[in-house]
Amino acid sequence: MGKTVRDVLVEALENLGKKSFKRFKNKLNDWEIKEGFSKIPKGKLEEADPEDVADLIRKYYMDSYGIEVTLAVLEATDEKQEAEDLRNNLKTGKKRGKSTII
Repeated sequence: MGKTVRDVLVEALENLGKKSFKRFKNKLNDWEIKEGFSKIPKGKLEEADPEDVADLIRKYYMDSYGIEVTLAVLEATDEKQEAEDLRNNLKTGKKRGKSTII
């Protein structure tokens, strides 16, 4: 079975160090969200682990916009390598024809 969007999000967030993950959550909470979507409440992010954050991203932003927001926040928090790894993981899933990934 191929990786799901949730799988690649969790993997990317788990690869962040403790400080980087905290910075990611803070920036995610401050991120300007496009019309039609709601920001994730700060209280839900504060104690969330990588799996919880991935679930919240998918719940509030759906898969494709959630990936877009995650990539933008990773880059804004100077986690450019992790953003690139996430992009590559998504492309790899597409090339394999996995219907589970966007």
